[in-house]
Amino acid sequence: LVFPSVAGSKAQMICDGILPIDQMRDYITPIRLLCSRLTADAFLQAYGLRLRTAEERADDPEAPEPARELLMAHAISRGFMTATKGGPDESRSARIILKDLVNAKLLCCTPPPNENGADAAALNDGSSQSRNEDGRDAAVRRKQPSAPTAERYLHKMKQDFDAQDGTGACFSGRKGTAALGSLRGVQWRGA
Repeated sequence: LVFPSVAGSKAQMICDGILPIDQMRDYITPIRLLCSRLTADAFLQAYGLRLRTAEERADDPEAPEPARELLMAHAISRGFMTATKGGPDESRSARIILKDLVNAKLLCCTPPPNENGADAAALNDGSSQSRNEDGRDAAVRRKQPSAPTAERYLHKMKQDFDAQDGTGACFSGRKGTAALGSLRGVQWRGA
């Protein structure tokens, strides 16, 4: 028997759960595919992350792409930072988000061919709510953030960078921890 190839790319196979998520090397391509499949409202309901709209993204020419903004916002909200540079750990966030997709925490519906796509679009938007036995909404309502999470982080980083006049060293610590002039106990900060 010969089976036709259904998956088009490696990113699609990762999103469909065919390839293992923990062994992927390129994490941005599956997240781009996921962002094209789901709306920003799905990420707001699942994680409480408010992403920028297309109009807000058009106003800011330095805005990151939606996939990178999603990863940065998720990493910042969970406190995932890289050890080397102290920025958001996007690869860890990508693995968690993709595992949530495969384990059905994020709902992505694709209608069969020759069917009306309105039902699947309604499910992907999260507009149809499931109910418990007692009649309450099963989805937990989250408080909507006032500003997009990644936008606040990028704005703060830009302010910190602009506030730097120069670099200098401050010697601090307990007595005897560092000799004057040595690099031990030195904190680098703007003068």
